[in-house]
Amino acid sequence: MTGKTHAIVGANAIWIAPFLGVTGWEVLPLVFVGIVGGLFPDVDAKESEIHDETFNVTKLLMAHKLFGHRRFFHSFLATGLAGWTIGRFVPPVIPAIAPVFALGYLSHLVIDGFNTKGVVYLWPINWSINWVPDFLQSPCGGWMDDLLFVVGAMGLGAFAYAHGTSVLQSVLFLL
Repeated sequence: MTGKTHAIVGANAIWIAPFLGVTGWEVLPLVFVGIVGGLFPDVDAKESEIHDETFNVTKLLMAHKLFGHRRFFHSFLATGLAGWTIGRFVPPVIPAIAPVFALGYLSHLVIDGFNTKGVVYLWPINWSINWVPDFLQSPCGGWMDDLLFVVGAMGLGAFAYAHGTSVLQSVLFLL
């Protein structure tokens, strides 16, 4: 899937925030955290959006050369390690940072499961898995990519409708 689709679907990780007690202005930076989580697994693809957004700094990791695309960084192991690392080393200014990042990261793996190439979810076991039937699979930038983007946009719109008033009130209170 394309970077814009991973970003908007990853941003939907903010849906977990109210369940973790985050309902005020803190939701706004969590949208960004979800976007970063949604883009991060593509640190292993040198042509990805995450490299563009970090001015190619992430290319210094050389993950694309060390692991290959849709291998380690697209595994459940990497998802757990990334969530744990964020939770352990990022100051808990907003308590939902680690779960939102991990959920955004996981969203990337889920929607890449619609790609025709498959994903190595169980790395280091080198099984490329397509978890949806052939008729639902689509190449990057294909019809499923467009559909997932629209669903992600609708999800963010629904969140804004459901929680926007409380977020806006808390922002205005800060001013």
